[in-house]
Amino acid sequence: MTTSKPIQTDAYGIDLGTTNSTLCRASLPAGATSAAEPELVSLRQPTPAGEFTGTLLPSIVATYQGREYVGQGAKDLRAMMADTSKGLARNVSVFHDCKNEIGTSRSYPNAPPGYRSPTDIAARILGYLRREGIGDAAAGNVVVTVPASFQTAQRAETARACAIAGLDVSGGRLLDEPVAAFIDFAYRYDPSLVESVTGQKNLLVFDFGGGTCDIALFELTRTAAGAPVQVASRSVSRFHRLGGGDIDLAVLHKVLVPQLCKENSLSEFDLSFQEKIKVITPALIAVAEALKIQMCNEISRLQQFGKLDATPPEAIVVRYPAQVSLRQGARTLKLSTATLSAAQFDEVLAPFLNDEHLFARSTEYRLENSIFAPIADALERARLEPADIDLVLAVGGSSFIPQVADALRAYFAHARMLQYEDRKDAQLAVARGASLQALALATSGRGLIAPLVQDDIYLVTQSGDLPLVAQGAALPFPALGVAVNDSLSVPEDAFEKPLRLSVELVAGLERRPLFRDHWNMAMVSKGSPLRLEYAYDANQVLHLELKLAQFPESAPFQASIENPLSHVVNPNRQQEEIDRLEEEYRQDPRKANDLMPRIAELCAELGQHDKAIGLVRALLRQANRPVAWLINRQAMYEEARGNTAAAIRGYEEAAKASTQWGGPLFNLALLHERQRDYGAALRALDRATQTDGAPAYQALKLRIRQHLKTDLDVTAQAQRVLASFGEPAALDNWELGWYICAADIADDREARQSATQLRRALNQTDAIDAGGVRPDMCRAAE
Repeated sequence: MTTSKPIQTDAYGIDLGTTNSTLCRASLPAGATSAAEPELVSLRQPTPAGEFTGTLLPSIVATYQGREYVGQGAKDLRAMMADTSKGLARNVSVFHDCKNEIGTSRSYPNAPPGYRSPTDIAARILGYLRREGIGDAAAGNVVVTVPASFQTAQRAETARACAIAGLDVSGGRLLDEPVAAFIDFAYRYDPSLVESVTGQKNLLVFDFGGGTCDIALFELTRTAAGAPVQVASRSVSRFHRLGGGDIDLAVLHKVLVPQLCKENSLSEFDLSFQEKIKVITPALIAVAEALKIQMCNEISRLQQFGKLDATPPEAIVVRYPAQVSLRQGARTLKLSTATLSAAQFDEVLAPFLNDEHLFARSTEYRLENSIFAPIADALERARLEPADIDLVLAVGGSSFIPQVADALRAYFAHARMLQYEDRKDAQLAVARGASLQALALATSGRGLIAPLVQDDIYLVTQSGDLPLVAQGAALPFPALGVAVNDSLSVPEDAFEKPLRLSVELVAGLERRPLFRDHWNMAMVSKGSPLRLEYAYDANQVLHLELKLAQFPESAPFQASIENPLSHVVNPNRQQEEIDRLEEEYRQDPRKANDLMPRIAELCAELGQHDKAIGLVRALLRQANRPVAWLINRQAMYEEARGNTAAAIRGYEEAAKASTQWGGPLFNLALLHERQRDYGAALRALDRATQTDGAPAYQALKLRIRQHLKTDLDVTAQAQRVLASFGEPAALDNWELGWYICAADIADDREARQSATQLRRALNQTDAIDAGGVRPDMCRAAE
C-alpha cells in the first residue's frame, strides 16, 4: 500500500490596481502548520526596447506593430504617444486607467476586437498575470481585490474579466482592498495588533493609491480571548476620482506647463485642449510623477535629519535629469530643466489637504478634491467623530506623501496610526493580504476575516418592521441558498387601477433608510400572499425578490442593493452626464451635432473651458462654414477662461456670420461692461439693436447709460421698457433676469419682487411624489 506524500499548497492574491497591479503567492509548505512569508511574484514584462522584470505590473495594455504589450512595455509606449509618427492613441492602441471605467457604459469603439471595453482590458491584465505568474494548476486558488466602494455592476464586470482570464473568483473571492490591507498588516507586519483587539474598536483604513482614495470604516470585535476578530463594515466612501495620479496632473498643469510655455515663448492660450491632452500630458506625466517622488524623498530626508523646519520651502528644489522634447504641429517644444520646489508642491497639495473646503474642483485636465471629503463622509455616515477612531491604517503609495501623513496624524489626533515603514511595502500590502485570504480559503474553506452584518435590517410593512437580517450575522446570509419569508400579503385590490407597492428597507433602532422602490401590480386581490426571498452575499450585496406566492410564474419585483449599510459618494453628477453623452457619441458619431454642444455646455459649467472650446472648434471644422451660434458659444468660453482678446474677436466674427441676430453683439456689450469700457459697450449695443430691439437689449442699454451718467431720464425710460416685456408669467428665465434689471432701474419694487418669485419657482425642481402602499402582514402571521 502506498500513501501519497503531503504537497505544498499555493494560493495567490491579485491587486488589480488603477496604476499598477501586483501578484503575491502565499504557501503552506508540505507538513507545515503555518504559512510561509508571502512572496511577491516577479513578472517578465517585454518592452519595445528589451525585457524588463519587476513585481509591479503597470495596469496598461498596448498594441504596437502587431504585438500586445502588458505592463512596463505598454507604459513605455504610453510615453511615446506624443510622437505622432508612432501612430499610438489612447483607447485605440493604448489603454490605461480602465479600472475607473469598469462596470460603466464606457467603450472603446475604435479599438481592435477584444480591446473595446474596460472589462476586456482588465481581462488582458488578469490573463497576463495568470499566464506569467500563476499557471493553470492554481487558477482556482486566487483572490482578486476590488475597491470597497465597488458596486454590483463593477464587481460583476470584474468577476467577468476574471472568468475571461481563466480565474475562478466565486465563493467570496472578490475581496475589498481595505480588508486585504488590514489582513496583511495585522497578520504579517504587526501580529500584536490582532491580540490588542478586545471588546470593540473602530478602524479606519485610508487607502490612497494612484487612482483611488478609498475610505473604509470597520468595527473590530472579539468576544473572547483566542476567538477570531470579527469585522463589520460601518461605512465606505470613495470620491471618484481622487488619487496620486491627480496630484501628478496638478504638478503637470500648474508647474510644468507654465515652465514649458515660458521656455518656448508661448502664452497660456497658445496650447489647445487637444494639444494638452494628446501631446503635452503623455510627454510630461512621467516627469511630473518623478518630480513628485523626488520631492517626497527629499522632504522625508530633511525630516529624518531634523532640517526641514529650518529650510525655506523655496530652497528645496528637485530637478528632472533629462531634457524633454515634444512636437507641437510643425515645431518642436523643449523643456530643458523641469523643476519642482517644496513651495510649489505645497501649493499643488493645498486643495487635496484642505479640511474645511471639501468640495470638488474640476477642470478638463484633472479633478482636485480633499482627502478629507471621503473621510468626513465616511465618519458622518457611521455617526462617528474623528476622536471615536481607535486605529487608522494608511496604505497605498500616495499615503507616503509626507504632507498627507502629517495631515492624517493631525486630523486623528487620538488614534493609533498604523503605517508601513517602506513605500513599496505599502504598495504591495493589498496583494499580500489577498494571498493570505486565498490560502486560508484553500486550506480551511474560511477566510481570515469574518465579515459581519453591523446592524439589523428590516422591511417596512403596514403592521410594523419585519426583521430580515440580524446585527452580527455572518456573511453570506444565509450560509446556503436564500432566506424565505411567507408572512406578507397584498394590502389592496388592484383591479380598477394598478397598485403601487412600496418596498422599503430600514436599519437599526433609529430606522435609518437604506432602500426604497416600487412594484407596480395589476389584477390582484387584497390579501393575496407574497413570498419574499433574499440573500446577503459575501460581497456585501443584498438581493431581494418579491413575488405572488400563488402565481410564481408572474413577473416578480427584484433588486440588488450594493453595500446597503455603507455609502458610496458620487460628488459630480455633471461629470457622469458628460461621460454618458460622450459614450453615446462614441457609439454613434452621427449624433455629433446633437450631443457635442450639450457636452460643451456641461464642460463649461464645470469650468472645463479648454475642452468646451475644443469641442466647438471640432463642430466648426465639421461644418466647414461660419456658424454664428457656435462661434458665439466659443467666444463665451474664451471669455470665461480669461482670453478676452479671443472673445472679442469671436463675438465680432459671430456677428458677421449672422447679420439678423444681435446675440453676439449683446454678449460683446456685456464683456465691455464687465471691463468698465462703457463707451465700447454702448457702441456694441447700438449695433445690436439695429437688428434686435428686444426689451432685454433696451434694459442693458439703460444700465450702461446709468454707468455713463448721461442726462437721460433712465427711470422714466425703464418704466416703458418694463411695460414692453409683457406679462412676467410668460417670460423665460433669461428674460425675467432682464425684467428684474429694468425694474431696479425704474425703482419698481413690486415688479421686482413678483419677477423674483417667478424666477425662483422656475429654478426649483419639483419633488417626485414617492407614493406607494406598503405590504401588509398575513393574518396568520400576525
